[in-house]
Amino acid sequence: MAGAISLTPGGNTALDGDAARAEVTATGTPVDVSAVLLTEDRTVRGDGDLVFYNHPAQDGVSVQGRAVGVELARVPAAVQTVAVVVSVDADEPGTVFDGGSGLGLSVTSGAQVVSFEPPPCRLGETVVVLAEFYRRAGAWKVRAVGQGYADGLAGLARDFGVSVDDEPAAAAPAATRPASPVAAPAVPPAAPVAPAPPTVPDTVLAPPASPTPSPTGGFGPPPPAWAPPVPPPPTASPVPPAALPQGAPAPAAPPAGAPSGAPSAAPAISLEKVQQAAPALVDLYKKAGISLRKKGITGQRAAVYLVLDHSASMKSYYRSGTVQHLAEQVLGLSANLDDDGVVPVVVFGSQVNLVSGISLDDHAGRIDALQKKVPWGGTCYAPAMRAVIDHYQQCGATDPAFVVFQTDGEPFDRGDTKRLLQQSSTLPIFWQFVGFGSPRGLRFLQGLDTLRGRTIDNAGFFAAGREPRKRDDAELYDLLMAEFPQWLVAARAARIIR
Repeated sequence: MAGAISLTPGGNTALDGDAARAEVTATGTPVDVSAVLLTEDRTVRGDGDLVFYNHPAQDGVSVQGRAVGVELARVPAAVQTVAVVVSVDADEPGTVFDGGSGLGLSVTSGAQVVSFEPPPCRLGETVVVLAEFYRRAGAWKVRAVGQGYADGLAGLARDFGVSVDDEPAAAAPAATRPASPVAAPAVPPAAPVAPAPPTVPDTVLAPPASPTPSPTGGFGPPPPAWAPPVPPPPTASPVPPAALPQGAPAPAAPPAGAPSGAPSAAPAISLEKVQQAAPALVDLYKKAGISLRKKGITGQRAAVYLVLDHSASMKSYYRSGTVQHLAEQVLGLSANLDDDGVVPVVVFGSQVNLVSGISLDDHAGRIDALQKKVPWGGTCYAPAMRAVIDHYQQCGATDPAFVVFQTDGEPFDRGDTKRLLQQSSTLPIFWQFVGFGSPRGLRFLQGLDTLRGRTIDNAGFFAAGREPRKRDDAELYDLLMAEFPQWLVAARAARIIR
């Protein structure tokens, strides 16, 4: 049809009519379609905001067969988003979405037609959020999503605040159709965890040709197999921060139990070596060192990682050199903390697209060269976090990891991200989230900074603003180091590091 728009995950477009209709297609799997009405904080106002075959209409949103209709003017102001959800038919126990499911979506609004085909599901997903109708600056838009849930409708319901039974009913198929699609979530078996890709050479991660699960691709991965038990409480009182010798904190316990080396009071790489290998980074190296000195952790060793958002909304930041500059700032910090002169880089969108690195002797234009190898995508944090964890645990590092995680918006996989941050709080990894753009789009990151259910606080967050490159380098380093020193103390007290 002339004028038809095809979206990719994370893509969006304005609606031009007073109503919208989303038609779901599925060629190989019997499905149910539902809609969820969400407030500004992405939760339901009550269980009535789940619209499905037993509750087919609510506040201008209706479900008829495989279609979701939205009368935009009737949607209450408190509802900011209407999610279009497809799930496997509750009368077909054991069914999952896969490459043969043929999921697709067609949205009509006025004379406009918008289509979306999500990437094939490969991890036993039983629920997929295909798209969202949402308000922006007083108008309605539609966004392609494609977020899957490996733990079924129970996972989606937890993310959106819908009350569900905790016990899955997949073990015994119901004799009659359930009263609510969230009452009988199907939980697939855990998938094997594939080895992390190497840092160098560049590894572009394309979707596998077969439905073999991968921890760094697809949507809604299973719970990570690496999640460690919660460590026992310390038998002795923790050492107060003032008692720790400045510049000589104890190193982290190595993943395999190997002895760690003695700490040093000097930066990991000397000024002379930085001057020889990367003279353009000397000023950044010095400013990072000053920030470490102000925090009393000169000589601390850490494996520094950089995670970069490559969603479509990030294009201007890459083209302006803002992301390249951030990578150079992180490299200057890493030269103070890690003696190998290399920062592993994880580039992600809806999944992890590439794992590579930036180094002192190869940093000029490096990020632009890397990002050109991968497509623009949506925003899912959990696959990138898993890639960091897998790499760290397999590389034999004996020091804690300091991860600079950059993004400009909220992820599609909010539930997976929260659970992963909670589970990784027993690991020697600190996550420093850096938000680009409008603070309004970074509220989820603010929530991660204060997330409950963690052994210790293992994350920090700051908003770098709409023009991060204009922020003073010294100020950025102070913000990066705002919570890391406190985490070191807490991690030692909890015996996560030594």
